[in-house]
Amino acid sequence: MVKRRDMSRSGLELPPITSERSSSRMIHDAPSAAEIRAALDRIIASNSLRGSPQLIEFLRFVVHATLRGESARLKGYTIGTAALGRDASFDPIVDPIVRVEAGRLRRALKHYYLEIGQTEQVVIDIPRGSYVPTFSRRLVDEHTPTPSTKSGGMPVAPSDHSIERVIPAAVPTSTLAAGNFIPLIFVRSFEVVGALRASAFTPNRLRNKLRDALARFDEINVLFEPPKAHAHDRRSTSDALSLPNEYHIDATVEHCADATVNLTIRLVDVTDGIVVWSGAFDIQPAADSGTAEDSIVRDVATTVAQPFGVIFSRERSKSSIDPRYASLVKALDYMRGFDLSLHDDVRTSLERATQSDPNFALGFAVLTFVYDREHYSQVGVRPNDLPAVDRMVQTARRAVALKPQSARAHEALLSAYYASGQIEDALVAGERSVALNPLDPLVLADYGIRLIGAGQSDRGEPFLNRALALGTLFNQPYVEFFAFLVAYLKKDFEVAARRANLMTSDVHSLCLVARILVAVSRGDHHRAQQVTNRLASLYPAWGDDPKWELQRWGFPAEIVERLTHDLATAGLG
Repeated sequence: MVKRRDMSRSGLELPPITSERSSSRMIHDAPSAAEIRAALDRIIASNSLRGSPQLIEFLRFVVHATLRGESARLKGYTIGTAALGRDASFDPIVDPIVRVEAGRLRRALKHYYLEIGQTEQVVIDIPRGSYVPTFSRRLVDEHTPTPSTKSGGMPVAPSDHSIERVIPAAVPTSTLAAGNFIPLIFVRSFEVVGALRASAFTPNRLRNKLRDALARFDEINVLFEPPKAHAHDRRSTSDALSLPNEYHIDATVEHCADATVNLTIRLVDVTDGIVVWSGAFDIQPAADSGTAEDSIVRDVATTVAQPFGVIFSRERSKSSIDPRYASLVKALDYMRGFDLSLHDDVRTSLERATQSDPNFALGFAVLTFVYDREHYSQVGVRPNDLPAVDRMVQTARRAVALKPQSARAHEALLSAYYASGQIEDALVAGERSVALNPLDPLVLADYGIRLIGAGQSDRGEPFLNRALALGTLFNQPYVEFFAFLVAYLKKDFEVAARRANLMTSDVHSLCLVARILVAVSRGDHHRAQQVTNRLASLYPAWGDDPKWELQRWGFPAEIVERLTHDLATAGLG
């Protein structure tokens, strides 16, 4: 048995790093009507639409109508009767053909620009919520190759050129030196106090286990040899910003007369010598040594090294950190909350960092999560963008190629494949990410919620519960909703209500959905209507078509039908 005696922390609630803004890579002159018509002809002739006459007619009709100045006519009824062959009795509310074909067309267009149309300068898009196309020009590297394919026509992982096309030009690639700028941590030999008594507990084995667990976290780098110089000595050099901050773990093992082992572990910031965290553990004589060590390792590693742990909180307060690491800190702060006004700044910062250092594997992985939020929330979409889901696949594959043993990179691939509808491949990537780091709460949570979202709640719930048990990172609306959803689907409405009450966001659409469902389950129709009105005012699409919104989040049909039915009780849809 292991008893944890105390835990002290410092620096956990420090102000975030100030945001920086930079311009995106845009061309502001609009394409001419002739250029748009030529681009339309190339799309229609491509494999993306060939064999889909309804999509061709849909696209041709809305483009030509817009070029004629008749975009106000582009409503569901007009498109259904003029382009899709419906008769005058067509009712777009009863027959969803226009909405369905619009979704298919959007997907066909994004695949066209990802593959065949990579060198296209004119982009034709149909933004969600409208049938009126937009026309924009994008900057394309003249040396960008046509994407190569494997046998069978499947695209291979994108080249560096295709990655760079979605990243604004800002900093020359030589500006930031490649190398190690992630915080370093060194686990020192444990100091033993008192006479060694008969005990299965072995300090050296615990030290080795702790080093191995820490090394699995991507946000730190573990030194397995003693550092050659102290951080404050190295920071006197001219390239101080490219040198990482350094932390040491010291431990004291005290053998007591009653055969109890008292263990004290301290995390020291070498830059100023401050102990930024400490933990004390009592190991009882009858404790199984392996279980006791694993418990200590889990406690220390997740507290110190997880993405929102002690080292991260300490680094947030420092001004002299490498700009690549600063972009990570900024992004993780953003992902922890739901302030969408920060999105553009965070995205630009990470895109600049990954362009400046094309070997920045962790940057590409975290950029995938930023694009993931863009995909689901539709915030921050820029006129010349590739679809967010395609950018996700690019950056996630890049992260895995750069660092195949990275749990965070495979977690990014899980998110990217899931968003693109490749559910089997997504779950394989998630399983790999958990195997690489079973102590990372973000990895466990992401895999768990994807399993739940794929209709495998029995498999996903244990991973989500393990993540929640590990700690302090969860005020994330998306994770909170899935914790609620598991209980709600089981009809355990008491637990579901408790989960909904713990939700910290009053603006995230899924949190509002959870509160509506709780009110419905309690028969509180007044409360359900209040929250329904708020949801519809913030997100009109939920008021119009909650079923489509649930499908957009990737829920399987049975969950969509269940939640849609219950939301209808509150008048939603």
